[in-house]
Amino acid sequence: RVFGLIRVAQTFVATQPNDARRQQVMLKLVDGLQVMSRNKDLVVACRQYLERYGNTPQVAQIEIRLADALMQTEDLLSAAKAVHAVWKRQGPNPLGRRYGLEAINLYCSRLGGEHIKTGAALAAEMFQRLPNGIFAREVGRRPFEEYYRASQWADVVTMGGTLVKRNQFENTAYRIRVLSGIAHAHGQLQQYRNAATAHQAARNV
Repeated sequence: RVFGLIRVAQTFVATQPNDARRQQVMLKLVDGLQVMSRNKDLVVACRQYLERYGNTPQVAQIEIRLADALMQTEDLLSAAKAVHAVWKRQGPNPLGRRYGLEAINLYCSRLGGEHIKTGAALAAEMFQRLPNGIFAREVGRRPFEEYYRASQWADVVTMGGTLVKRNQFENTAYRIRVLSGIAHAHGQLQQYRNAATAHQAARNV
């Protein structure tokens, strides 16, 4: 029965681009493709829906379905962009947090290379929008470490300073780690007076 629904819906969508019922048929097509785990076809259908009906109330759910489907494929960059889009729409609610973390992991751990900076910037953006607490500390640690790994010294200084200002450290050892990292970053930027100040702050902890 689902196979028949998919076949009929696909034919209708392809041949009736201006029919008023097309949006609802596309939603039923997405449902059917998801039930059958036809991820490649589901990706195509979700993208078509978002392109054609990008201002409708169902967009948020379609973005989530697209992200979930892409995460089942080998197209890691498209998956990262899709889960990133979910974060952008959902923000720091529980759903947004989950997809935001997924995007960071895809950019930084699975894609790596030039994508590390994208993941680090996303993590920094998430941290700015989160209230202080355990989750914020976990997220805030990520951009600092990723910027450090990518030798983005100015960003290390900025992110480290933000962690210090908000006092978001899981323990004393990590406070020292951040202050020492800031000092090293200043040194790499030939800002030796600032490096000495950060080193002293680390020793004073």
